[in-house]
Amino acid sequence: MNRTLYKILLRSKNSTIVWISYVIVGGYMGYLLWYLWSRYISEPVSSYRMLVSFLVIWLCTIAAIYQIPDQLCTNRYIKNVLCYPISHKIIVSAILVRIAVIQFGICFMAFGSQFLFSPQQGKDALLAGITCWLLVCIGDMAIALISIIISRFSPVSFEGYGFISFQYGSFLAVVILAVRAIVPILSQTDILLQMREIWRPEKYLFSILLSFFMLMICLGIAIKYWYIRGYLNVQNFQYGSVGKEIKPTRIKNPYWLIEWKRVTRNKELVFFSNIKNLLTIVVLSILLFQNFGQFRLEGVYVMEMLPLVSCCAVNTISSTAYSGDMNRFYYAFLPISERKIFLWKTVQGFFFGESTVLLFWIGIILFRSIPVVDACLLLAYGSLMNYACSWMGGFLDYKAPRMANSTNELLHGNTGKIIVLLVSIALTVMEIYLTDKQIISVSLLPFAVITSICVVMIEVSCCMFGKEVFHD
Repeated sequence: MNRTLYKILLRSKNSTIVWISYVIVGGYMGYLLWYLWSRYISEPVSSYRMLVSFLVIWLCTIAAIYQIPDQLCTNRYIKNVLCYPISHKIIVSAILVRIAVIQFGICFMAFGSQFLFSPQQGKDALLAGITCWLLVCIGDMAIALISIIISRFSPVSFEGYGFISFQYGSFLAVVILAVRAIVPILSQTDILLQMREIWRPEKYLFSILLSFFMLMICLGIAIKYWYIRGYLNVQNFQYGSVGKEIKPTRIKNPYWLIEWKRVTRNKELVFFSNIKNLLTIVVLSILLFQNFGQFRLEGVYVMEMLPLVSCCAVNTISSTAYSGDMNRFYYAFLPISERKIFLWKTVQGFFFGESTVLLFWIGIILFRSIPVVDACLLLAYGSLMNYACSWMGGFLDYKAPRMANSTNELLHGNTGKIIVLLVSIALTVMEIYLTDKQIISVSLLPFAVITSICVVMIEVSCCMFGKEVFHD
């Protein structure tokens, strides 16, 4: 029955070949992790087993923060199952168990690879892996419990914003704590020896098991008395409608109107996009200012360009241009141009992303003494990269739109957003490297503007002349 529930609730279609591929990739990544640390850290294996546990818990916690609220509370397919004689405890347990099994696979891949380097410490690796997985499960149940409390006791009109604040706030908190913890560890290897003395799983296993069962009891009570009412509250927030007078629109361009209505009708998307970009600016600036020397990237305006291009890359409007458009299924047989739809989706993403660029640019002008010419070049760079990232995010979402279980799931973006971020950061780092090594006899900011112009011209040319790409 669980397999049927997975197909209904999560739209799970992964075949055996896909899971085997995941296992191969996970085993390789675990092996690579131990190989790099055994090669570049001159400490015994037991010294950095704690570091592996820390990274595994961090990765699994990020995945849980992303998946559990979306699959448990905002998943619109759950209401289809509630009509059948299936206990809601089975629904919740099926979702949590599936996530826990995936996390168990991550723990197994991470600690199972240690046998290739030190088979004699297999018992310690097994104990560390089990302890790590139990801590991850405790985190999963805590996230599920908080999600149920938010859905049950928050006002219906603020349900979505509560989940947005919880998910993204938790994500940022985990990332900041991870960076603050891992940077001193990698720069001062003697900390690993201290961690080995502190972290001994056999000392804390009883406390971890006790916390596990206590939290399981609390979660069971919350599921029994609060879950269904909370889930219905979230659905009322997402899909509730209020009767109001329909006024004629003043927008004459039909392509602009389609995208404008998609964005403005999804109030969670607009709210999250603005808040998320503002928080991204703050977090990236703090991390770069505190740890900038370790990146060994030098040049004028480097500290302004990297956070700016990162904020351009995480544009939620463009990265959900097709995943968040329920009308995209009708475009194929309507007499409209897919190429023009893509163009105006890109312009719409640029329009909303430009507000973040302008806000960050104004902050630079107010708090840093920059000449007028350089300030104009920095604004031009941000605007050009904003369009380039909007185009790339929309194009990736056009080629591989993601079926979402809820509107809230769109708010954390998709794989395309990560690809855009990596590509844009790589392009900026390449520009910094070429100018820092004087391979290019132009200063960094003008060279970055010229490169951005070239990227935008390539994208515009593809949109204007690439009819085959957009199936026109």
